[in-house]
Amino acid sequence: ELQCGRKQCNVKMRSRASLLMFGAGTDVGKSVLSAALTRAALSLSDVSCVRYIKPVQTGGPEVDADALRKALSPAQQKLVETHTLFAWDTPVSPHLAVALEGKGVDDEKLRGALEALLRTREEGKFCMDIVETAGGVLSPAPSGTPQADVYKKMDEALLWQMKVVLVGDGRLGGISNTLTCFESILRRGYDVAGVITVEDVNYIRCIRDAEGRESPALDHLGNGDAVRDAILSSIQNGEYSLPRVPSFMSLRPFPPAQVPLDDWFADTSGNVSTFLDALMKDEA
Repeated sequence: ELQCGRKQCNVKMRSRASLLMFGAGTDVGKSVLSAALTRAALSLSDVSCVRYIKPVQTGGPEVDADALRKALSPAQQKLVETHTLFAWDTPVSPHLAVALEGKGVDDEKLRGALEALLRTREEGKFCMDIVETAGGVLSPAPSGTPQADVYKKMDEALLWQMKVVLVGDGRLGGISNTLTCFESILRRGYDVAGVITVEDVNYIRCIRDAEGRESPALDHLGNGDAVRDAILSSIQNGEYSLPRVPSFMSLRPFPPAQVPLDDWFADTSGNVSTFLDALMKDEA
């Protein structure tokens, strides 16, 4: 039986909510979803600011932060801070970027920088922090340690305030990837509050009728539904012992790379807001 849960900490009130975003791999949509959640957070009546935090970045110093800012309106940008803590130019795994460029960062320094930022708060404001990790759940930190192990050793009170969101893999083979990552997180004692999957449109199966005419029968793989059903079944069967049932959300595929995301953000905003609202109401 896999168990996880938060230890009760003596925290009187939360003046800041935090999301810790893990992914089932690279290019599953963490950065776009961080932007979607930022937009949704700014629509909540009790949220006055959002901080997007990227502890580790490769491929340039502000790649993901810049993309997030571009997804916001000028008015929204004024309410959002972006923080990239450690960055390398080479677009490879952090431990390889360190080997190529130097500028090594050990686990304690990485954790300490994140903890120091999370502890800072502006009096009288309720802010949301969205912390986006790099790559997959067990992708190496700059030191080579699996990043899930690095962040699990954060200050207990700070970790208690973080709601873990796993971004699943909507591609072919992604069901197994997502469930494996989900179990990896649970085994490390994280409390997974939600699972999001952006479906992949690249796989369309056609069926033939009696006269040989073809028609599409599948416009995406349905990985999100399969992951949800598998996790709920494992909970029901007693294979997982969780303090809460995670929230699940499946979203339509991203448009092609050359197409702006404006319509995608608009079309999915209702679902994203409902998902985020469910996370914020859950104070178990």
